Amino acid sequence: TTTTTTTTTDRDGNIAATVSQELLKFETALADDINMPRASASLFGVIKAAEAEFKRFKKAQSDLKKGKENVDLTPPPLDKDGLSVARDAILQMDQVFGLLYTVPP
Repeated sequence: TTTTTTTTTDRDGNIAATVSQELLKFETALADDINMPRASASLFGVIKAAEAEFKRFKKAQSDLKKGKENVDLTPPPLDKDGLSVARDAILQMDQVFGLLYTVPP
């Protein structure tokens, strides 16, 4: 069975919704005979959603500074709640991957 991994936020830019979908795909991949390639794709889907939010915010700030026409004078703020959900999901997924650890002295 092949699944497509969402690599950006959903249509409304909701990071939390994208993260929720990726976590479900992650858990499904693990239940499917520990399918690590699919589980990895879900991890990167979460990372990509967070990255897209940072890029969106940076572009909005840049456009505002450049004084581009048709640019809202108050761009939407950085989705800190969504980014927090993404961070928590990455940490949860990392309990399986074990990538983020402190090297003992």
